[in-house]
Amino acid sequence: MVFKAVIKRFLKHGGQYVIVGCAALFLMSITLKRQSKPDTDPEAILMLKSFYTAYMSAFSIKDAHKGEQVMLELRAKYLTANAQKDYVHIGDEQDMDAIVNGQDSDEKWTKSLVFKNDQENSNVYYVSYSSPDLDKKHKEYLRLTTIMLLLTKEDGQYKIDHLLYPAD
Repeated sequence: MVFKAVIKRFLKHGGQYVIVGCAALFLMSITLKRQSKPDTDPEAILMLKSFYTAYMSAFSIKDAHKGEQVMLELRAKYLTANAQKDYVHIGDEQDMDAIVNGQDSDEKWTKSLVFKNDQENSNVYYVSYSSPDLDKKHKEYLRLTTIMLLLTKEDGQYKIDHLLYPAD
């Protein structure tokens, strides 16, 4: 009963304007948040798809030396100097290929590639793919791997500027 009396008194002395104002602010904040969502650039997605499909497929080249050469050329074409440094640093620290977030890859896994733009930062993209793995009991399951990347434009072309970890 006390709560009801307080609300009645609040509304009698102009409180309805406060309630309406708060509701309006809430609706405006939702609208602004929706409007500020970055648009995914199809050109960025196309670059990532081209790069990751070729890079992951290079792991399947039978001649390991040739596969390494292809990957080196792809990194030179699609990664900035910053990303090249990230690649070396993360690879040395984690003993893995930082681009695929693992020690190896397979051309078959490219069919599961998914590319998404970050909701808050239009330059951040996520690359995900599924690969078979074994659990502790040697039972096979699909493992989802996600890589977080920062893109930039160099000479009008998208490039990977940083490999951001951890992605998961």
